[in-house]
Amino acid sequence: MEAKGYVVPKDSMVEPKMVPAGKPRIVKAGKPEVVLTNTNVVPAGTPKVVMAGTPKIFKPGEDSIFIQKTVPAIDSPFVAGIPEMVPVKDAYIKDNNPQNFSSFTKLQGLKHNNIFWIMQDNSGNLWFATGGGGACRYDGKYFTHFTMKEGLSNNLVTSILQDKCGNLWFATWNGGLNRYDGKNFTHFTEKEGLSFNVVFSLFQDKSGNIWAGTMNGSISKYDGHSFTQFTVKQGSDEYAVMSIIQDKREN
Repeated sequence: MEAKGYVVPKDSMVEPKMVPAGKPRIVKAGKPEVVLTNTNVVPAGTPKVVMAGTPKIFKPGEDSIFIQKTVPAIDSPFVAGIPEMVPVKDAYIKDNNPQNFSSFTKLQGLKHNNIFWIMQDNSGNLWFATGGGGACRYDGKYFTHFTMKEGLSNNLVTSILQDKCGNLWFATWNGGLNRYDGKNFTHFTEKEGLSFNVVFSLFQDKSGNIWAGTMNGSISKYDGHSFTQFTVKQGSDEYAVMSIIQDKREN
């Protein structure tokens, strides 16, 4: 052995120590766990089936339940202001892969980053109900902002609906309902016949009536002339109405 020019004499080398190998422990292999390679795919378990109970039915006019209240709606339209138009900047995250996400925030022209509702109108424009920036319309190139300056009753918009006549309806927090015909805004609050000013959900039924679900559980039906109010007294519940739908039997 040589180390930096130094030669180690052969007679000074120590023989390696040899140790007999012990008896190895043999362990029987268990059944391996098989895990799907796609971590987002999970075998479905057996769902629990629970029999639905008999619902409690409240019939207006019976069992201390009042007949629904109908009040004439006050219709007072006014000319909408000129909305602000902002050119849309490139998406914050942009990818040509259609399966990936592109992000649009205030940096790209939105008025507010909290979005409660998205709707596409008959012309193909996208409308965004924001939590403080009013309603934003996106035509593919520009964001057009509708706020209280342009005629909305409140900048916190919870839902948007386009009716069969092409009018846009905006549900707001504490500002009731807003109808926009392209030129004029019309506000419907408790003063104009709405049951409650915090509106969460909007729906138009097959007969053309506009239904509004509110935070206090009351529901208002607007037929174009009057509001019919369904409150706790008329059998509705006291919890917020977040969504409304009409089934095939027209319930």
